[in-house]
Amino acid sequence: MKSMNFTNDASGGTMNKPTTEIHFGVTNLKRYLLILCQIVLFSAIAMGGEWFVHLIHLKLSGSILGMIVLFLLLKTGVVKLRWFEEGAEWMHARLVLFFVPSAVGICQYGGLLRTDGLSLLAIIVASTLAVMALTGISAQFLGRRKGRG
Repeated sequence: MKSMNFTNDASGGTMNKPTTEIHFGVTNLKRYLLILCQIVLFSAIAMGGEWFVHLIHLKLSGSILGMIVLFLLLKTGVVKLRWFEEGAEWMHARLVLFFVPSAVGICQYGGLLRTDGLSLLAIIVASTLAVMALTGISAQFLGRRKGRG
């Protein structure tokens, strides 16, 4: 929140030079600390998954294992959704920024894109459509199943 303050001059009058101050209230600070703690908790779960995969030599991504563990902890009620909600919303709002490094990395493969670009585009479109279709089918199945239960 920004506020405009006017400073007093030597004669006791008010000068026409506004100064802008940014006020971070205690409420905002608590919220930002909560978001930071939740992101650290997400990271700890992902790193725990990485550690476990490395320890037992699983052929699975550690971050995927971490998200499976988080899902199971949420489903069993060991952890509460509110423990992660604001951090997840904050990361989701900035999701585009997480893809910038990979987009920049693609620029290194200009030759590959020139020779196989259309094939890669077809694969990306087909896989995106497949994921969308399977997500829709799964959602409909689970919705009907939940409606019966």
